[in-house]
Amino acid sequence: MMSLAAKLRQTFDEDEERRSTRTRLLLDGGVRHGTEDFADITVHDLSVDGFRAESAMELSPGMTVEIDLPGIGVREADVMWAGYPYAGCAFVQPLLREQVRAALAESPVVWGEFGGSEDMTSAVSRGAAIQIAAAVAEAVTPPATADETERPLPFGTRLRSILLINGLLWAGIVAVAWMLFG
Repeated sequence: MMSLAAKLRQTFDEDEERRSTRTRLLLDGGVRHGTEDFADITVHDLSVDGFRAESAMELSPGMTVEIDLPGIGVREADVMWAGYPYAGCAFVQPLLREQVRAALAESPVVWGEFGGSEDMTSAVSRGAAIQIAAAVAEAVTPPATADETERPLPFGTRLRSILLINGLLWAGIVAVAWMLFG
């Protein structure tokens, strides 16, 4: 079972400059430091240069970690900032655009872009986001058939339902009053 949570606040100063555009997404993977076992990590934004993620593993600036992400594989990254449970990391070797595209294809949700200047990466991210949104919309909302379309109930049925519910509510009120006031 997967839970989705969207946090729509920016976590960088207005004066901070990005080298590349980041795309908000939701991508589960693994992270480890040294020879430790992989711990769960959820990447919330991604670019060719780095990512912002959430993990139960305590990360601190200056650490070099390995991150394993769907569509990308295992890559080394340096932790640039951390505020448990979040951390911002820079890839030791920047990703290829194809790797970013593959990671976006693995994400069940893509929120959009922020930071950086307009470059080829943002065009790739935008195109992938549009394709993913269309595929998700198609998978989630199958076309309705003639048998599945909603038709209002006949007036008589609606009236009987309203009167029945009204009667049951009044019976409940009378029962509670009887119990309270004897």
